[in-house]
Amino acid sequence: MKKTILVTIIFIILNSGCSLFNSTRIPPLQIPIDLSTKGNIAETEFRIGEDGWSYDISFDFITKKYIIDQGKSYKTMFRLIEGTSINNFPNKKIDEGIIIPIRVSLFIKNKEDNVLFLEKLYITKGATSWGSDFIERDILNTPLKKGKYLIRVESQKEISRLKDIKVLVVLRKF
Repeated sequence: MKKTILVTIIFIILNSGCSLFNSTRIPPLQIPIDLSTKGNIAETEFRIGEDGWSYDISFDFITKKYIIDQGKSYKTMFRLIEGTSINNFPNKKIDEGIIIPIRVSLFIKNKEDNVLFLEKLYITKGATSWGSDFIERDILNTPLKKGKYLIRVESQKEISRLKDIKVLVVLRKF
């Protein structure tokens, strides 16, 4: 009886798509990237376990906790990423923040090779959301089916003002 229960449990685990021996990462993922130098690449393999979901790819710009320096580094980074809008009628000055061009490539991983699923140059600007220690900038949202993938994000321009800012490429279920 105990052997039957054990065999049944092992069979359910192995057939549910949950492999104990699979080390491929699943979303949410965070991959560091240096956007201060042209040509830097962040890439990783990942797997999607179920159909029917879209996935967001975004940047998270990490700053010190707000409390540590009374918000000085956060405000500086926010102006750098989001920009500012000064309305001195009739002169109106708008700074959109740093514009970051990147190339995003998504590959479907097969047993034999990688098949290019999406490759596009994105010009990113502004901020989508923010918290006490990060500012987020959306890049794209795409539906992904069950399977294994490779994501590659490549910086397309040298942006020295981002040299000391920790940036993560983030993949989340939406």
